[in-house]
Amino acid sequence: MIQKKIQEYSMKTCLNSKIIKQKYAKTADIIRLITKNKQKHV
Repeated sequence: MIQKKIQEYSMKTCLNSKIIKQKYAKTADIIRLITKNKQKHV
């Protein structure tokens, strides 16, 4: 029983970390686009 709960928890945390990484990647891309646009204006 305990082992099953540990597996479920680890799977959830793995999914959460993947989602967080994806969000960070998206925000990083947005920041890159903004900085590129700023450089073009200058």
